[in-house]
This record gives sequence, structure tokens and C-alpha cells, in this order.
Amino acid sequence: MSAKTKQQSRTYVDRRHDDRVRYAYFARYMMVRYFVIAFFFANFFWLLVSYSVNSQLGMILAAVAVAWCTISVIEQLSKLHNKQADVPRTRQYLIFQLVLNLLLSVCLFTPLKSMIYPFAINKSDVLALLCILLLGMAAAFAALVRIHNIFLGRDKYLPLIRNAEKSRALDQE
Repeated sequence: MSAKTKQQSRTYVDRRHDDRVRYAYFARYMMVRYFVIAFFFANFFWLLVSYSVNSQLGMILAAVAVAWCTISVIEQLSKLHNKQADVPRTRQYLIFQLVLNLLLSVCLFTPLKSMIYPFAINKSDVLALLCILLLGMAAAFAALVRIHNIFLGRDKYLPLIRNAEKSRALDQE
């Protein structure tokens, strides 16, 4: 094997190792990423429905949630090139979403309901919305717990990441 071929092979192995470690760090946030994307689509759907029924307050709240969620999505994508354990924008967004869902749940049983959800006209609509909001609160809380565990280094991916950083055996052809 020539020196040039050995150098190319070594470079390929180094790149492969770096990619494996980078994807291991990225995978730590997979559940959080899925929940944030689900929130994005739920809030975007709420924005569209609010627009179709001309609910100004609903559109404003949904637009703020979509904008903040978009910032969180961008932060999540940056994890592919960033090994830091903290995701402050995502954490803040999830707290916002949790509080928003809690407040919206309370509003379902007040006169504000007609301003935020004019399409919820009967009891089954209100119960369906309440279930969606409660599921959202559970998802936001679960994602916050996951972020907290990652920040403290108590997630299940950390040993895999450490192993990937130390081992190059899987990177050989």
C-alpha cells in the first residue's frame, strides 16, 4: 500500500469516526426533537384553524408558539455540529409550551374559550381539545426531564458516546 493510499484511508477512517461520534451526540436529543416537531405541527395547525375561523387571539397565540418552536427546531439541528449538553432555547420553549397548554386548558372553561377556540362549540370538542392540551403538557414535561438528564450526564446515550469517542474499531473497513 502506498503512502498516499494509507493517508487517504486514514483520513477516511478519521472522518468516519468523527461522524459516528457526532451522530451519537445528535441522537441524545431524538425524543426531544420529535416532540418539538410535533408541537410545531400542532401549533401550525392551530394557526391555520384560527385563521379560518378568524380568531385573532388564537392566531396571535399560535403564531408566537410557531415562531418560538421554529427557533427551537433550529437549535436542535445545530446539535449535529455542537456537542454542548445544554439546549437553552429548547428548554425555554418547552416551558413556554407547558405553561401555554396549562393556561389554554383553564381557558376552555372560561368565557375566553369563544375568543381562543370559537370552533369548540360543544362539550365533546372541549374534551377533545383538553385531551390534546394534556398530552402536550405530558410531552413537554417528558422532554424537559430528558433535557435535564442530558445536562446532568445521566442519559443512556452518554456511555455510548464515550465508547464511540474511545473506540475506532468500528471505523475500520
